[in-house]
Amino acid sequence: MGYVRYQTYQASGYIINALEKSGAMAYLIEDGGDIIQFALRNGHQVRLHLIESNLPLYEIRNTLDYNASQNVYTMFVLWARMMLPAHAKPYEPEDWMKALFTLYGGSIYGYDVFREDVYVFPVQFKGDGKQRFVVHGTTAHFARLRSRVIETDMPDFVGEWAVADLNGYWEQGEKDNYQTRADMTVDDFENLHEAYIILGVTPIDDLETVKKAYRLLAHRYHPDTNQSEAGHEMMQTINVAYKHIMDSFG
Repeated sequence: MGYVRYQTYQASGYIINALEKSGAMAYLIEDGGDIIQFALRNGHQVRLHLIESNLPLYEIRNTLDYNASQNVYTMFVLWARMMLPAHAKPYEPEDWMKALFTLYGGSIYGYDVFREDVYVFPVQFKGDGKQRFVVHGTTAHFARLRSRVIETDMPDFVGEWAVADLNGYWEQGEKDNYQTRADMTVDDFENLHEAYIILGVTPIDDLETVKKAYRLLAHRYHPDTNQSEAGHEMMQTINVAYKHIMDSFG
């Protein structure tokens, strides 16, 4: 349990730094390790819960209700390796998973820790049937953090819920920074588009974000951990995409 808690606290520290760097957080209210409370620039307060063990549906409801009673928006981020299905696999989600990806626009936010690297990323549940196709992303963009109210009508999960998610929009000033950084033409944007998709990054991400996304994909597809032919081919594709994006930094 000590190792689990240590990784959660690593993730907590990373998230606070990412919130500060992104400008989404106006100020920190509480750092409880597995619970982070902070204020957004619009004045709304968010309580971010890092979840490392069982999360039944009733606990999701209770947490949402309690936070809302204090005028606080809720965000859940789960330890991906322990709690979420594997990448690139079909999976029939449990009810609590359905509740979370309904709240967060088809994704559940996950975190993982590899040595000194902390990753926070969306885990998408694609499709609309009982079985979904699970796709792990690489990068959560905290600059997109927003607060909103979501209405659900799932069995045992009916109501309006105050949540915070990462589905907001980039500010125009952040988009402009990319053009200044790399001095790129429209053609360059188009040529790099596929490489961005492969690494799960965007044109305005900095060099360290691109490198971290590459390292995370290497964990998933490197021959030492994934010996399938598809994994080998994907690792080659990732290497080409990474080189293409790195070249754009000059």
